[in-house]
Amino acid sequence: MDKVMSSGVIYSYTLLELWESISKLEIQSRYDALSGRADKSVIDELVAKETSLWGELYPIVNGRSEFGDLATEFKEFECFFFSPNKFFPSNPDKLTIADKQNLKKITKLFKILREVLHRIKITDFEWGQS
Repeated sequence: MDKVMSSGVIYSYTLLELWESISKLEIQSRYDALSGRADKSVIDELVAKETSLWGELYPIVNGRSEFGDLATEFKEFECFFFSPNKFFPSNPDKLTIADKQNLKKITKLFKILREVLHRIKITDFEWGQS
């Protein structure tokens, strides 16, 4: 008998695919930083995909007590969801302390998204299960 995938499984797979593309971009941005050549288009795509995933996960995290402090950290990124440009300095030639902190938040958001996906078991696999 053929297996039929439920809409929940399909949605989980969609989230996993988005996470995979974010992970690849995060690795690319680290490589670019290490080699001294920052590619703004990679960072722009990373931020776009991170904030998109944040929006998808918001209804799952919002109001659920089992996320505890992670929910608080997660919700700190709401302003970036509505205005992703807040991650970037208004004047790249003169970075303020706030600008530098916002750029670091791109990495912080990556870590928070990873933890949320882990807790809702999107990134938990039992290999070899059929």
